[in-house]
Amino acid sequence: MSSYVPCIDPRKQKLPILVKEGFSWRVLLLGWVGLLTYGNYLSALLAGAGTFLIHSYIEGTSEGLTIIALHVILAVYTSEIRLWEMRIRGREIGPPIWATSKDTALMSWINYYSSSVKVSEPSCASS
Repeated sequence: MSSYVPCIDPRKQKLPILVKEGFSWRVLLLGWVGLLTYGNYLSALLAGAGTFLIHSYIEGTSEGLTIIALHVILAVYTSEIRLWEMRIRGREIGPPIWATSKDTALMSWINYYSSSVKVSEPSCASS
């Protein structure tokens, strides 16, 4: 089971974005590009700038070790970085949900908070 933290739209017009807590293999392998694939543009920009500064000012074997260390730090703190960016975007952070998958966590959240969310559905054209 994994823990998912819902980032709720304050207007309650969209479903929450679920952030899985824990280590991210994608960010470990791709670095700031991995953050970009999650849709975290601001944090990816900051991490990318840090990577380019490391490439500019550090040379030799210490450059590679520093880049690896940066990737490990980003991978360990990916969920906190994503939650930080969601707060900047104005989303409210909800209580964690324990579930086996992201879909199960979303269904649990919908069942629990179904009265407080008004998701607009497309109108039916069969009238």
